[in-house]
Amino acid sequence: MRWNRYTQLRGFLFFTLFAFVAVSCSKPPVQKEVWYCPMHTDYRTDHAGKCPICGMDLVKEKATTSSKETHADEHHSHAEHGTEDQIKSQESQTLHIEDNEQKLIGLKTSRPQKRKLSMMLKLSGEVAYEPDMYAAIIEYRQLAQAAKSLEGTVGSGAGLTQSAVLRLQQLGLGRDEIGQYANSEKAASRLITGYGAGKTLVTLRLSEADLAYVKKGLRVTVTAVAYPGKSWSGTITGVGKLVDAKNRSLSARALVQGPGGLTPQMALGAEIKIQAGQGVSIERSAVFDTGEKQVVFIKTTPTEFVPRVVRVVGGNDEYALVTGVTDKEEVVTSSTFLLDSEAKLRFGGATAHSEGHAH
Repeated sequence: MRWNRYTQLRGFLFFTLFAFVAVSCSKPPVQKEVWYCPMHTDYRTDHAGKCPICGMDLVKEKATTSSKETHADEHHSHAEHGTEDQIKSQESQTLHIEDNEQKLIGLKTSRPQKRKLSMMLKLSGEVAYEPDMYAAIIEYRQLAQAAKSLEGTVGSGAGLTQSAVLRLQQLGLGRDEIGQYANSEKAASRLITGYGAGKTLVTLRLSEADLAYVKKGLRVTVTAVAYPGKSWSGTITGVGKLVDAKNRSLSARALVQGPGGLTPQMALGAEIKIQAGQGVSIERSAVFDTGEKQVVFIKTTPTEFVPRVVRVVGGNDEYALVTGVTDKEEVVTSSTFLLDSEAKLRFGGATAHSEGHAH
């Protein structure tokens, strides 16, 4: 009898201990409060206060679910809604920012507008004086004559002028200009003697990015430090196609008209008005360039913001023409860097995985 009572008591104690452990394990872990600085989002602490870096009031971070719960929710969403990747990507990267937090970081928004934009491209250059180019033209002309005399012979000189052409391209001449200077001694001599007759040939320096805008025939306005308040108008006559590997630049030539005074190798400034196109435009400050993608933040509700990849297709210093948004949406135009930093802290890695999906 005693043995039976002892066995029953031991079983009861074991069951009680097992139930206590099971209940303890089932309780969700208590999450500590996290407070962070809206300006310096890498500063985080477990209590309210002020940022020791800038003195701004700390903001309480919203509690997040555990990774297991998040994974379970995502799995449930898959089963219920199928493979709606775009919707899930947007929901998974939604930033919740309360009104008081938006005021703290100076967050502002605006709606994209349909605009026709132009931009002013500013370049540097000098009055043309190209002795090396002139010598290369003379060499090309001589080789071309030699190649012509060898026509129809064994091992003809068909490739004799190739090195001379490459040399001229390296010096910044396009193929049409090579033909022009090779066929006219008068035109070639202007590279070292000047143009005369109230005209001046100038050489402009372009960056690789400028090559997309500068074309033959564009109007150009030229100024010189030596003549304050004066300007000369002209036309682009040729654009080089070979980039200098040392300084990642190339050259263009323009023929300007006006009174004399411009002398060889005089430093110049130049402006070219470029039509950047028309379309949906947003403020330049709205576009955050990650180095791999160009991202904007769309305001979907009064307190929710979603990152989206866009593509800049033109614009000027103030506005950018983009694809991926519409003029019906609201875009963040300030504090985009802070939003991107916050998104990386909360979600990790690069933001805005999905491409623009404007409708």
